Amino acid sequence: MDIVTEYSHAFTNIALNKPAIQSSTFTQACKGVSGSAWKAVDGIRNPVYCDGYCSRTGFDDTFPWWQVDLGSKYSITHVEILNRALFPERLAGFQIEVSMRNDTDPNGELRDAVSCFKDTGLQLIAGDLINVACAEQVEGRYLRISNRKSPDLTLCEVLVEGRKQENAKMRWQRS
Repeated sequence: MDIVTEYSHAFTNIALNKPAIQSSTFTQACKGVSGSAWKAVDGIRNPVYCDGYCSRTGFDDTFPWWQVDLGSKYSITHVEILNRALFPERLAGFQIEVSMRNDTDPNGELRDAVSCFKDTGLQLIAGDLINVACAEQVEGRYLRISNRKSPDLTLCEVLVEGRKQENAKMRWQRS
């Protein structure tokens, strides 16, 4: 598992401006600021929630989660999360999962998900860009970040690196 605050090679963010949803949305902290899910994939790296560029679930959510639809099946290799500037410890215990299904079971879990990463004790620093390499090859269309250890989930930017997976059926061409 690689955890770094700055990532050395440039990659294409396959989550940029893709549709995102979350378990709930917090709207009460700052005047005129909403923690809408799409803000975590808008391409703006600003860790100050009250500036209006972070997603945030409702406070006291029993199982806060955030999810992006990548649009196609991808093999995911790295995920970067820009942590919030205030209360960075609230991200402690987060996990990242990937699935081909956009379906949640009665416990709030993403069905048929494969684990990319589970935090078991990272040092979380305010405003840090957290880079994680998936523990094994994971493939899917939906990437979900969740946290059962925190009353809310704030993500100031989520960047995903992966390779698009072609359909298993191949087209043969005559030459």
